Order: sequence, then structure tokens, then C-alpha cells
Amino acid sequence: MSFMRHSSLPKKTANFYVVGTGLIGSTLLRQIEAQQEALALKYNLELRAVALADLKHMVFNKNGIRLETWEQELDGSGSIMNLAEFVTLMKNPVALPNRIFVDCTASEEIASYYTTILESGISIVTPSKK
Repeated sequence: MSFMRHSSLPKKTANFYVVGTGLIGSTLLRQIEAQQEALALKYNLELRAVALADLKHMVFNKNGIRLETWEQELDGSGSIMNLAEFVTLMKNPVALPNRIFVDCTASEEIASYYTTILESGISIVTPSKK
């Protein structure tokens, strides 16, 4: 499928932070990776993974984490997962614009941070029922 570039649209970057890289999170990351070119061409939109976390590790990169190698980055260069630190880094006062927190867990602990995250101007997306 080919897309025409919409140069009349201003380039927009959405910076996202994902906690939970199991079945749902990893599927989401693969889908975003597969759609990046189409989103850039059709909507002039870049989706940038800025932080990823699983139960053991977390990794941040304000310039974006390569979705082709996210698993190696998380396992190889990630620091030990600390939810409070993750949220603090996400809320950083020199934070990136258009921030989206994606919670792909069923963790009530993570859900307990939703109010703080929303009050920081960060959108939340979650498939969780918690």
C-alpha cells in the first residue's frame, strides 16, 4: 500500500512510555513499528518510544528507543525497574511534549499512579481492567 506524504500537515511527535512488555505490550510495539512509515507519510506523525519497562528492567532514551531492538535495549542497558523512579522520570520538568503513558499490565500498583500521571499532563492508555 502506498501513501502520499501530506507535507501540508505539520510534523507531530507523540512520545510514549510503556510499562508491560508481555504479550500485549510486545504486540503493541510490533504494531507501532510496522506502521511507523505509513503514519509518517499519511499523517506526518512520529510515534517515539521514550521509555519501556517490564518487571525487572526499565530503559529511557529521550531521543527514542529503536523498536527493532527494544528487547535487547531493555535487557542489556536497562536499569532495575523502580516504578516511582519511572513515573518521576516521565514527569521530568523538561519533559517532551505530547506524552502518552501506556500501561500494558494488570498492576494495581501502577494504576495507583494514574492520578499523578494525569495531573502531570500525560495521557494514559491501558487495556487493563484495573
